[in-house]
Formats: sequence, C-alpha cells, structure tokens
Amino acid sequence: MLRSVHPLKLPSRGKKMRQDILSKVAQRVVERRMELLWFFRQADTEHTGLVDVDVWRDGLSSVLQLDIAWRDFQDDLIQVDDNRMVDYNAFCNRYKVNLGLAPTNAVESALSNADDSKGSFTADMLAMLYEGAMKADMSLEEVVGTFGKQSDKLTAAELARNIQATCETGLNISQLEELVIQVRTMKVEGGEKEVTGEEFVRRLVGMFCPAGAQVPEEQKEILTELGRLLHRFKGNSVRMFQHFDTNNDGFVSYEEFASAIQRLQQHVQQKEGDHRINEIAELVKLAGVIDVNNDGRINFMEFCRAFYRRNNDSAVQSLLQQLLGTLYEHRVELRRAFQFFDTDHDGTVTADELRAGLGALNTFLTRSGFPPLTDVQIATITAHVDRNADGAVDYEEFLDAFQVVDTGASSNSVVC
Repeated sequence: MLRSVHPLKLPSRGKKMRQDILSKVAQRVVERRMELLWFFRQADTEHTGLVDVDVWRDGLSSVLQLDIAWRDFQDDLIQVDDNRMVDYNAFCNRYKVNLGLAPTNAVESALSNADDSKGSFTADMLAMLYEGAMKADMSLEEVVGTFGKQSDKLTAAELARNIQATCETGLNISQLEELVIQVRTMKVEGGEKEVTGEEFVRRLVGMFCPAGAQVPEEQKEILTELGRLLHRFKGNSVRMFQHFDTNNDGFVSYEEFASAIQRLQQHVQQKEGDHRINEIAELVKLAGVIDVNNDGRINFMEFCRAFYRRNNDSAVQSLLQQLLGTLYEHRVELRRAFQFFDTDHDGTVTADELRAGLGALNTFLTRSGFPPLTDVQIATITAHVDRNADGAVDYEEFLDAFQVVDTGASSNSVVC
C-alpha cells in the first residue's frame, strides 16, 4: 500500500536543497575570492567595478568549479542593473569569514572581526601595518622614489614589489598587490582624484593609522585644529611638508615644525573657536607626539598620519578577509598538521607547535603555488591564540570556530 506524501514536504525539501547549494557557493566564494576578483578585474578594463552579468556567470563557472546552473540562482546572489551590469566587488565581499566563539574565549579575541575590539587580531594587524610604514622612516625624496611620481604608470604588482622592498608590512606579495588595488580604487571625498605617489601615500597611511593612535587625549583636539589650519592653504601634502622642511633634508625637525606652525598661524585670519599655540615649547612637545618612531624628527608618513588621514575600513577588511580566507580554505591541512604534533590526542598543542603547524601550512601553500603566510602573521596569530600564555592551545576549537557569514542577508546570518 502506497503511503501518501504530505504536499508541503516537497517544497520544504526543495528549499533545503537550494539553501545547501547557496551555502556551498558562499563557502567556495570565500575560498576563491582573490581568483574571482582577478577574473573580474581582467574583464573590467575601465576599472568601473562592474561586469556584464554573462561575464559574472562565466567567472563563477570558471573559478568556483561548481556544477550549478548559475542563471537559476542569480536572483539569490546578485542585483543586475538596467544595463545588465553586476557590482562584482559587492558580490565578492558579500561573504566573510568570521569566528563563532563566545566573547570570553581567547581565540575569538585573537581573530575577531570587530575593528574596535581592544587587543583583537584585527587591531594588531592594523598596528603591524602602521608600525611597518612608520618605522621605514623615509625622507620625502625616498617616499617619492618608492611610490614614485609615476606610480600611476606602474602595475599593482610593480608597486607592491616597491613597497615590499622598503617597508616591513608583514604582508606577502599577493596581499600587497591587493592593498595597492584597494588604495587606488578607494572612494574619497570630493570625487575621483588622480592617484599620484603623494596621494597614494596619503591614502595608505590614513588607511592603517588607528584613530587617535598614540596621541594623548588632551592633544587630539589640538592636532585636529592644526589639521584644519593646514587645509586652509592651497597645495598638496608634499608642498606643505616642504614648507615645514626649511633645510630641505627630507625631514621636519621639532624646531622646524614649531616655526612653521607659528608662521601659518600668522598668515590666517583667526576664526571664533580657533585654538592657537604661541609657545614654542608647547609646539615642540606636539611635534614629539607626531614623531611616532621617536627619532627626533618627523618623516613624511608621520606628517600625513597626523594631518592627512583617510581611514578606509573596506580596504582593511579586504586584507583581513584574504588572510582569514587562507586559514579557512586550508583548515583541513592545518588540522592534519596540528594532529601530527598532538601526540597524546587531547586536541591541544603548545604555542611552539601551533607555530610549527602554521609553518607546515606554509610549506603546503608554497608547493601548491599559493602565497604563504608571512613570519609576522604567524607570530601575530600564535601570540593571540595563546592569549593566557599557558602554552596550551585548543586547536580543535580554533579550527571549528570558522564560519562563513552572509552580509547580504537581512541580518548577518551564518551560512556554513
């Protein structure tokens, strides 16, 4: 005797199957994000951030390698405008890797996506990039030489190699190339601007300078006021820096800074609420705050950091997602490496073994043609995963915590 089938169960099964397919798509997108972006950027010769919907489907078929009728799932994944164009950046950034651990857990603190989380992995990665740029301590001439007056003529790969040779950023060459692309395409106030070497530095430094970094609370307001003062004068940051650098050595001494501020204050009409500093000693003290690496002088990047900051969260998150995506995609290989060191099979390894496991992943990445993690990234991950410094790391919890989140949903929902 045949059993009757409830008519509501068939649509439910079909819906579940569709959700499973979309979850697989999300997982593959975060794993192949950089390959997808490369495919779309090759087609986007005008750098509009848009590709034809047919190109979008071709990209998914070619890169994701999933046997899916993309036209049938198109409405779930993207919006197509009246000209049949798709915002491929929005699609590639829709799915993000997150960690689903309780806030009190040390690993979640290590790789939290919360930018304002004190002690988070995100914050430390920003600090790493920022300090690398500041410690380069390049003169104006060296900055121009590195990033170049003709930097807009260099490919992203060429400029990335220039940066790698100059600054200890802690990024691999693939991540640096992505950084260059993000800096060049970031949106700025006042519309599009030519990305000269000087403009590139302003964006780069502003992007990775934590708001209010190393600036005492009582002096933040003063720096803000001085920034407004500088912006009243015509000319870019290079010309303003040269105005401060009276002996033309490519750096601004504390005394040069104090004298330049006094000259500028004399040449502008004071507005109500303006905070003027007349004491040389106070200005010299402020110069010391701007001098991040404490070498007794202000370099061009420190100058831009103080007065020409342009924070851009999307570019920072792009780099962090590239790193998290690498860990997520190769979590199986990571687990095998950790299990090799876990001789008593209790799911934990020492901090040194964690570092060795990440090193083993690097060997796999290199042999497979992928860019490896940098030594700085390995050290940063290791330090944060072992937050309580007891030498024992629960690697199973660490690896199982990775989640793919759909930021395009009504609420950021975990899809796998």
